[in-house]
Amino acid sequence: MPDVMNAYLRDVRRESPPMAPDDVAALVPRIQAGDMEARNQLVTANLRFALKIAMEYRYTRHPVADLVGAANLGLIKAAEKFDPDRGCNFISFAVWWIRQCIHDELDVNGRTVRISAKAIVALERVAKAKRALSAYSDPTLEEIAEEAGVSERWYRTVTSSACIRRVSVDIMPDESGEAPDAAAERNSVAKVVQETIDQLPGRDQNVIRAYCLDGKTLQDIADGMGVCRERVRQIKEKALKKLQRLLQDQSARCQYGL
Repeated sequence: MPDVMNAYLRDVRRESPPMAPDDVAALVPRIQAGDMEARNQLVTANLRFALKIAMEYRYTRHPVADLVGAANLGLIKAAEKFDPDRGCNFISFAVWWIRQCIHDELDVNGRTVRISAKAIVALERVAKAKRALSAYSDPTLEEIAEEAGVSERWYRTVTSSACIRRVSVDIMPDESGEAPDAAAERNSVAKVVQETIDQLPGRDQNVIRAYCLDGKTLQDIADGMGVCRERVRQIKEKALKKLQRLLQDQSARCQYGL
């Protein structure tokens, strides 16, 4: 990585303290009135957050400078468009714009790798299954796939894919060991997901919570409900689609103030 980029990364990690919600709210009227200094204050205070998001895309092998530039552009757009009256905090609002600008940058160069919500959930379950089984033995690929409720062929494909890898994000933590902006994003996203799950029908809620949040297998859920495993799988598939639509609607409302 060029020395200039390394220097920028060090400066951002050192000089971008998070801003309190009240301070953000105080800047909004000034930004809406065209005050560039206020906009720059909000952007500068969140550069470390934009950097964190940008570094999540290192697996694309896209130049880091271009990823960071796209993330910063998204952050600027978010600062210019943010309105607290829409019901979102700034971090939640900025996430959408930052990722959108990064995706636009990757699309131009034909390097975008998109992973569906369903695949992400499956990968999480595979990781949990592997950890659980490894506590007692050295599990085989077949055992991990069975425990996670995925096909052995699917598991073999994703684990051999060069685009699936663990990405560690090098962000300076606070005294508690966690970056405040990372905690804010995680808590905000978790709240939105929990509230969205609450909108599902009761049976769908139970299956999604058991499968996605509690880490239960399809067979465990089937035994508890007194139905067959295939029936639970069908309920889970339909519920995930409903959840994804609801989350997309939530994102649109947050973005456009609907």
